[in-house]
Amino acid sequence: MALYGRRYWAEYLIWFLVFIGTIALSRLASDRLPAESPLRLASLIPPALAVLGGFWVELRNLRRIDELQRTMYLESLLYGMVATVLFCALAFLLETMIGLPRVSPMWVIVVNGVGCLFGLVVSWWRYR
Repeated sequence: MALYGRRYWAEYLIWFLVFIGTIALSRLASDRLPAESPLRLASLIPPALAVLGGFWVELRNLRRIDELQRTMYLESLLYGMVATVLFCALAFLLETMIGLPRVSPMWVIVVNGVGCLFGLVVSWWRYR
């Protein structure tokens, strides 16, 4: 049983490409603007709008799936959240106790995504 069909993955792929594109373009724009320019702050708006668009895609797809798929999805999110909390707690402790440098927020996103994918595989295996 597939949690999502092709239609869902296509919408996610489109959103992801838009999100990565806005991040890249905003970074390029902010690098070319002077540090004092208010336009540097305005360059954060497109990625924020892309994240809201991703929320809309996710919510729309969540409303389309049946109850079993929602349960699988919820378990997947739980795995992702536990992995994220664990990662953040360990990063904090390593930073304060050992003096390691602060971890980039992008790693938190990666850990959350890997945790969700792992949870999706576990829930798929459990309910298949």
